[in-house]
Amino acid sequence: MQLQERILQLMKNSSDTLSLTYTEFCHIRNVITRADLENLLFNDKLYAEVAQGKLCFACRKVHFNLLTFTFGIECNVCKQKVCRNCITQIALPKERLNDMPIQTFTPSRLTKSFLQSDRFYSLNV
Repeated sequence: MQLQERILQLMKNSSDTLSLTYTEFCHIRNVITRADLENLLFNDKLYAEVAQGKLCFACRKVHFNLLTFTFGIECNVCKQKVCRNCITQIALPKERLNDMPIQTFTPSRLTKSFLQSDRFYSLNV
């Protein structure tokens, strides 16, 4: 089971998990992200592409390129570039975000028009 699927499963079964705030969740996700990047150190080319934001951090299949108009979306949680197929968008209020328990957020796939709006933060889980 992939890391994304495990985190989503934990979020769905919130009665079995700790009540984390958004700030705590971001910290945990950043630690996991750093560990994932460290695992890539054994493959110099792959590490360089992911670390420079040229390759999707999640699937590691989609290359971001100006010639093909393929752009990565920066996750506000882990600060890594991910492709549109891998990103999960969650509508979050911009004020008092740090005080909200993470269980109140529901991941969903959103429409293209909503993706382009400025009413959300992205959460790559």
